[in-house]
Amino acid sequence: MDILIIGARRYPPGIGGIERYIYEFSKVASDLGHNLTIITQRYPGEKDYEKIGNIEVIRCFTVHKKPFDQFFLFINTILKKKGDYDVYWGHGVSGTLIDKWKPYVHTMHGFTHFRQDKTPPFNYIAEWLEYRILERTDMNIAVDKQTWEISKEYNENSYLVENGIDIERFKQRYDNPYDEGKKNVLFVGRLERSKGIIDIINGFRKFGKSGYILHIVGDGLLHDEVRSLAKKSRNIKFHGRVDSVEEYFQHADCYVLPSYHEGFPTTVLEAMAAKRPTVVTDLPAFEGNFEDGVETMIFEPGDVEGMMEKIELVLKDDSIYDEMVSKAYQKVKEEYTWEVQTKKILSLFEDLIKESQT
Repeated sequence: MDILIIGARRYPPGIGGIERYIYEFSKVASDLGHNLTIITQRYPGEKDYEKIGNIEVIRCFTVHKKPFDQFFLFINTILKKKGDYDVYWGHGVSGTLIDKWKPYVHTMHGFTHFRQDKTPPFNYIAEWLEYRILERTDMNIAVDKQTWEISKEYNENSYLVENGIDIERFKQRYDNPYDEGKKNVLFVGRLERSKGIIDIINGFRKFGKSGYILHIVGDGLLHDEVRSLAKKSRNIKFHGRVDSVEEYFQHADCYVLPSYHEGFPTTVLEAMAAKRPTVVTDLPAFEGNFEDGVETMIFEPGDVEGMMEKIELVLKDDSIYDEMVSKAYQKVKEEYTWEVQTKKILSLFEDLIKESQT
């Protein structure tokens, strides 16, 4: 099967849910004998063209500023696309613009406009594009239940395949990026309001225990605001954008996801694969997948005090810690590996190709 993929800002990825998704899928699909062409952005020092096994990577000039980078990616896809493919597969804003190529599949990683992090004009355009593509695509793949339920209202050919995780990433030992003798709590993500970054900073400012350190990995629109909010707190450290997150997950004592809106957060799977306990908000993505007090600790979005109570409970009770880590790791190992998820997606592609040929 020949597959064209557009939507990753970088390949191989740094931090980014869509980037990691495309990277992990393409590795497994390539190993299974499929041919993939990935059109992505070019960063300084990267090659314009690269062949990695059965994966053809075409890197294009762009302006590295959202959302303009995605429109450059769309234009370059039209200019640099080579030949015809069995499946055209889009992710993100740029993916919503190539639906005229058939058969076209779109994966919705949650709804951008739900987050309301951007300006009203941006949110309006994002909402229009996202609902437009649901109607025009030949197949929709959602990574979370909320997005899937909405997708089915616009297009009956909609399916749910949640994110996967490469457990092997966390089996090797990485250097410890933290200070010894502390309880290190980790947040990884964009610094945006919908990610709950303000909540977790306020939690550590008001309720943080002595010896507990919050480590924030990532950057974003609230760069200046969150640093100003935390400047008098000795128990909050910023690491900025990093090239790899494995060492941060592997050596953390707890991972916290305080988001208000998400698709299916890869970071939670990464923490579980690294055998770290997680404390997360009650998101639709977790319904039926992870149970409060079993594989994770769940609190209501915006409940700062409840979040801090859950963190403390996990960190002070070794029996809860050990049991939760064991059950979560077993679950992701059995149900969420990229080998399992990739085969589900490829099976959907094969069915779509057969339908398009009849």
